[in-house]
Amino acid sequence: MNLGALRQEVQAREAADRALRGEIVLVVDRAAPAVASEDALDSALDQALGEMRLKDAVAHVAQTLGLPRRQVYKAALAKGTQK
Repeated sequence: MNLGALRQEVQAREAADRALRGEIVLVVDRAAPAVASEDALDSALDQALGEMRLKDAVAHVAQTLGLPRRQVYKAALAKGTQK
């Protein structure tokens, strides 16, 4: 249940004269990890490798796209062998 749905539920109960008793517990979790597409990774690597050395480019792309550095490094090495 998201925060908007919780708000609507509380308002509905108040409108129906059913007072809430006790505590309301709100559990907050991290957002689901974003999954970058292969095209986005290739594009970001092309741009970063044109401006930075390999180590810095990998760190930048990994942080920007939220991907593991190991995955980005392998993709960068694969790009180097394709050229």
